[in-house]
Amino acid sequence: MTEFHEGFNQHLGIQLGSGADGLFELQLTVEEKHCNQAGRIHGGVYMSLLDTVMSRAIRTLLDEGTFAPTMTLNASFFKSMGTGVVRAEGRVVNQSQGTALVEGRLLNAEEQLLAQGSGFFYVINTLD
Repeated sequence: MTEFHEGFNQHLGIQLGSGADGLFELQLTVEEKHCNQAGRIHGGVYMSLLDTVMSRAIRTLLDEGTFAPTMTLNASFFKSMGTGVVRAEGRVVNQSQGTALVEGRLLNAEEQLLAQGSGFFYVINTLD
């Protein structure tokens, strides 16, 4: 995994993996700063990981200069965790001319499902 140096994702400490053909992987080493008062990973971190991995998955299919901002993001949380490594997987389910449906999963080091989500992304050539 390589470090990701870009704004909010850099702030979280997300490490990008690899991606191609509508698939993408990344990971985050969860630290105390990512946790809530109970010492468990904050739900907002789960959502950020899902959004990032899904948007990266659709970007593997887009031409340079094409964008895909998030239109909707839905998730279900199945298991909490404290510190450790979370691996995120994103997969494009369907892409049309103007939108894409993408799914994402978060897994712990034991490959247990932590969260699963889906989102629609708006495929455009400009961010106006």
